[in-house]
Amino acid sequence: MIDTKKKKPRGRPPKLDRDHAIRIAMHLFWQRGYDSVGIAELSDAMGIKPPSLYAAFGSKLGLLQKAVEAYETDDGRFVLEVATAANTLPQLVLDVLVEAAKAYTSDRHRRGCLVLDGGRNSNDQEAKSFLLLRRKAACDMLTVELARLGAIDPKKLADYILIAMTGLSGSARDGVGCEALTNAAKDFAKAVELD
Repeated sequence: MIDTKKKKPRGRPPKLDRDHAIRIAMHLFWQRGYDSVGIAELSDAMGIKPPSLYAAFGSKLGLLQKAVEAYETDDGRFVLEVATAANTLPQLVLDVLVEAAKAYTSDRHRRGCLVLDGGRNSNDQEAKSFLLLRRKAACDMLTVELARLGAIDPKKLADYILIAMTGLSGSARDGVGCEALTNAAKDFAKAVELD
């Protein structure tokens, strides 16, 4: 008789690759949103057991925080790069919005923005609060850069840009293509009164 039961390997479980685990979580939260991804699914995708996930990140929220940090230094870094490189107000507004349209549609599996849409309709108040803080940090950064370029009301303009980006992100998640979003981004930029 052949034993068909899998035997568990002896010894310690494989060591967790934190960076790889964070990338996996980032992709899952980005694709489906924070509430739609459970601890069991995250653990399984990482090849670990839930207690190991808790030991490494403290909680699902702790993992979201690390995932957002990774997103902001990788896929979402374009906002800071474009804003700080701009030499004029019209250039900043146009370039940030057009780059957002491109970034939000560059991968068919991860559309939109993790920060702007990862907690949409979430029932978890801590996750929503955390993502709102990240959005505020982006708004603050844009406000500083817009002020540098002489905006009359930099906070109001930063809010406008983020509202437009939120619309672009949601539309990308709904399947709107890059060309349509880029055209909308250009129209949003044209509508801004800079004097």
